[in-house]
Amino acid sequence: MSEEEKKTPNIKNPWLSVWIFPEATIEKILRLNPKYGIYLLGALAGVLQAMNIAEVVHAKDFISGNDTFLMALIFGLGSILGILNMYLTAYALKLTGTWFKIDGKAKYSDLVAVVAWANIVAIPFIAIYAVEILFFGMTIFTKIGFEEMVQTGTSEFLTMVQAFFQVWYIFMFVKMIRFVQQIKTIKAVLNMLLMFFALVCVFMFLSMIIMGITGVSALPAVN
Repeated sequence: MSEEEKKTPNIKNPWLSVWIFPEATIEKILRLNPKYGIYLLGALAGVLQAMNIAEVVHAKDFISGNDTFLMALIFGLGSILGILNMYLTAYALKLTGTWFKIDGKAKYSDLVAVVAWANIVAIPFIAIYAVEILFFGMTIFTKIGFEEMVQTGTSEFLTMVQAFFQVWYIFMFVKMIRFVQQIKTIKAVLNMLLMFFALVCVFMFLSMIIMGITGVSALPAVN
């Protein structure tokens, strides 16, 4: 066995190894089956975003019907939008990988896998929401329920746990971008930041179009 083979981690379960060895894990996934797990991970990321939005806007306060309807909306619509967002994010990563001499070399399909597997952090985030629902019920998606969590200090604790996974997400994402794009770490970080910037610009542009069509203004009315 060569020295290089000795240093290469033995990747048996990508769902576990990606947390510690993101580069070796994504290399094996791309070599064996680039589409492995991407739709599930993309859907989970969408569900997480839907839960975040439902909590922030207090969705249960204005969505009529029982709890099953709200959860069906979160999981159904969230899954679809999550998969679409996975492809959009990968495209933004591919596009911005050509800016400012980043010289990214990855194929689009490889970047889709990178985006998907970085989103494995959605699993612990959703687990945190499950704990919140267990203790507080679906009231976490109401204004009163959210305020109760803040008053008990639960919100602050969960925010710290979520912050840890956010940092770990960046760690995994940058390492995988660096590997597939075949670039240095500083360029991988720049690629990620430019990707986020491009996506924000797209969403802001679409929001302005929607507000223009519907006649809704983002500015408060002046009396």
